[in-house]
Amino acid sequence: GMNGRTPFEVLKSKWDCLFNLNVACFPVVLLEDVFVVANRLGVLEKGGENVLTPYL
Repeated sequence: GMNGRTPFEVLKSKWDCLFNLNVACFPVVLLEDVFVVANRLGVLEKGGENVLTPYL
């Protein structure tokens, strides 16, 4: 489906008028990594709703 193009090129070709370079350059943030760091810093409460849950 990509035909040898990068994700940036595909987005630009499909939605050129809606495509903003600032969005493409924004770094990817994985929420799992945020939880791990927050847990190490002691930001998360023990128990409660802020519990890492495995998913399938």
